[in-house]
Amino acid sequence: MELYISLAFLSALMSAFLTYQIYRLDVKRKFRSFLPVMLATGVWAFFSGLWLLLPDTIAILASKLSYAGVIALPVFLFLFALDYSGSPWHAWFSSKKWVLWVIPALSVLALATNPLHGLFWNEILPVQVLEDDVVYKGFPGTWFVVHSIYSYGLVIVAAVILLRAFRSKRTPFNQSMFLAGILPPMTTSILYVFNVTGLDYTPLLLTLAVVFFAFAISQEFYFDNIAKIRALQNRTTDLNRLYHMVVRVSERLIQSEPEQIDTVIDEVLGLLGKETKVDRTYIFLYDEGSDTVSNTHEWCRKDIPSEKENLQNIPFSKAVPRWRKVLMNKGHIYIPVVKDLPENDMYRDEKAILEPQGIQSAIVVPLFSGGSFSGFAGFDSVRRTRKWDHQSIALLTLAASIIAGSLDRVSYENELISARDKAEKANRVKMEFLANMSHELRTPLNAIMGFTSIVAHELPPGENRQYLEVALKSSQVLLQLINDLLDFSKAEAGMLTIRPVETDLSTLLEFVKNTFLPVVEEKNIDMQVVVHPETPKTFIIDEARMRQVLFNLVGNAVKFTDEGHVKIIAEAEPVRPENPVHAMQAEKTPAGSPEMPGHNPGGSETPGTNTPRGNTTPGDGNAEENTAAQYTPHRLTITVEDTGIGIRQEDQESIFQEFTQVSYGNTRKYDGTGLGLNIARRLVSLMGGEISVDSEIGKGSRFTVTLHNLPGKTG
Repeated sequence: MELYISLAFLSALMSAFLTYQIYRLDVKRKFRSFLPVMLATGVWAFFSGLWLLLPDTIAILASKLSYAGVIALPVFLFLFALDYSGSPWHAWFSSKKWVLWVIPALSVLALATNPLHGLFWNEILPVQVLEDDVVYKGFPGTWFVVHSIYSYGLVIVAAVILLRAFRSKRTPFNQSMFLAGILPPMTTSILYVFNVTGLDYTPLLLTLAVVFFAFAISQEFYFDNIAKIRALQNRTTDLNRLYHMVVRVSERLIQSEPEQIDTVIDEVLGLLGKETKVDRTYIFLYDEGSDTVSNTHEWCRKDIPSEKENLQNIPFSKAVPRWRKVLMNKGHIYIPVVKDLPENDMYRDEKAILEPQGIQSAIVVPLFSGGSFSGFAGFDSVRRTRKWDHQSIALLTLAASIIAGSLDRVSYENELISARDKAEKANRVKMEFLANMSHELRTPLNAIMGFTSIVAHELPPGENRQYLEVALKSSQVLLQLINDLLDFSKAEAGMLTIRPVETDLSTLLEFVKNTFLPVVEEKNIDMQVVVHPETPKTFIIDEARMRQVLFNLVGNAVKFTDEGHVKIIAEAEPVRPENPVHAMQAEKTPAGSPEMPGHNPGGSETPGTNTPRGNTTPGDGNAEENTAAQYTPHRLTITVEDTGIGIRQEDQESIFQEFTQVSYGNTRKYDGTGLGLNIARRLVSLMGGEISVDSEIGKGSRFTVTLHNLPGKTG
């Protein structure tokens, strides 16, 4: 009895598992009608096992429930046979399934109400089976006979339909497996109905039936679905490879230089051709002016002849008008078989072009640049015909768009390079003009200033002398303007240079102070130079450029200060790099390059600043070795402080821009070009430092120049 129960439950479990597998893997949904057959089998087997396992009073209920599977199984098997075989009766029964369920429905009703009439079972009596085991068994009534004849009739008809289907599909293995699955359960069921056996062994044999059904029905199921899955997997793999190839193509084109683009496009066409297994790939570019297309790039597989030279300046609208219309509307041309093109006016011309090239299949996708049609890319199969799906065509269209974008980028970059070359040429001409004009202007201007100064000093105080002094002052302003413009032009052209020399810092600062002393005394303001005691006496720095920076800063401070003071404060502190190697390099390398190519020794000088630059530079042979041991890197800070009108917070950055002056209050009364601070910042940056400002309206300003790693002599 335990074996019976175990096999019954095993049959139910196997039916459920097979049902789940078919539902999960049936890609084509071809075998979904077999699912109810397995479900009915599982219900029959499961409740048959419970019939023997449960107590007597509940066993009768389990026996009745098992008949839900017994009654439904023949109908489901018949419907599956019609569906699987493709019988013409399938459509009729699909819309009239209720006809098949009339007798099963009456059987269920008779079974449920059997105690009232005994039509399904005449009586239910205990029967001894399997040694001492006793079970309750129902003895057939009138309706049970009707139900049995109907059910066996459906099973026999279904079996015949399936056997004919297997024979037509020439699957003898499936036929034998189906017979092995259907005949033993049917035989045991008949023996049980006619009281030959005390137990219904049909649920036990359903275990084997499920296995045979799985072989008979599912062999084709698994063959079809696994083949379909493998085809999908292969297609997905091909699409993934093509996708990654498009990504590689994108990277290659993006990284290419303008002068390499033709070679890279030929390489890209080869990659795409090999990946898509075509025989020829090409690019045609469109000339809108002449309405022609020309083959500009081509890749051919080995032994496939090139057609590039034969396809130049093709009249687009005359040769292939259909292509022109479709491609310009962002469509694609797909010709699965060239020889099958219709023999009419629309296709005759393109067939005459393609067939001489040996093309059997072709796909052509458009190129668009900036929204305008610029040409097309083609993929030809010469050795055999080729089918393309929508996903592959979409990826090829994407690749063509990337190629078109690269061609557009290269064209734009070439235009930029051409424009840059023209601008650089114009800038050189401008620089030469400014340099020549500045010398030409300064020569007569210096003469005017010199003679004006002599005459002014010869004249006694009076109105005439005052006129000459005004002319002299105006000449000085004009000369400063010329110098600022020349320095600004050099800065814009990257021609400002640095020539570090040994410079006495105190002497430099005192010189700057003395230069502005007459103006300071005239305005009755105090001017001081403060050098902290720890500050080295000598630095290696571009003295002329540093003097120019200080003249701009101190000049502004004096200009915008009417009372109080102007103070120049200098202090330095040693720089101690964490890496000793860096420290040695800093000792040997002054801020800025010792001598920059293209330097103009004449420079741009402020009038009256003729202090010599020194005579020892680190680049003079052994002087570098001698000075390296004496100099250590310092951070030099020079602050120009005043008690002038101050600068608003929002203007403190803009004042360093070219041609910019603050314009609030009465500041417009002060002269200036708006270039001094801009030039000063550029010079300080060249020397490896920066300028910062801290100011408050009505309280004055502090401009701080900080130079890093500046070699200073400590001893």
